[in-house]
Amino acid sequence: MEWGTGKIRLLRLIRKFEKQGVPSGQGFWRPALDTMGIALTTPAEQIARIPRTGPVIIVANHPHGLVDGMILADLIGR
Repeated sequence: MEWGTGKIRLLRLIRKFEKQGVPSGQGFWRPALDTMGIALTTPAEQIARIPRTGPVIIVANHPHGLVDGMILADLIGR
């Protein structure tokens, strides 16, 4: 069952990440995504649309997915 859900693979990725030394704060997201093999290609003009100050509403289209939150945290932190 654990092989089918991907739990074993995820645990291996977590251990690999921990061995590298887990950064804290905003520096956490990019290395975590890199360890998982997730590459983002986001056009600069789209990132420029995120306000540098003031309130902003962020919406994920996969609200139960862990990766959406990680990607959004990385993008907003730029």
